Amino acid sequence: MRQGLTSTPHPIAIALAIAALIVGLVGAWYWLRSARVPLALPESEAYDPNVIEPVELELKVLTWHVEQFRANQSTWEAQVRASGEIGRLNAIAAVLTALALVLSTVSAVIAAL
Repeated sequence: MRQGLTSTPHPIAIALAIAALIVGLVGAWYWLRSARVPLALPESEAYDPNVIEPVELELKVLTWHVEQFRANQSTWEAQVRASGEIGRLNAIAAVLTALALVLSTVSAVIAAL
């Protein structure tokens, strides 16, 4: 009866596997952070009851359009800022994930030798 092959794990392979686990978890934390970036909308101006509204209908409509444009512009700028932060966090997470993959692969190759 033949006994199975036994070998002790290589310490470098174990260290690389642990490093890959840690780097992979940090990368996952960055992915999670990127999914939770808040949309920081600017505070809207308080309604002033003393503001004199235009009497003419065309001017009322124009005033409404201008205010709507300002609100849309603020929302757009907040979305662009949030997208930039999401992109930055995703780039960090992607690099960390690739590093975890390399560390894990090197660990497996060393363990197989």
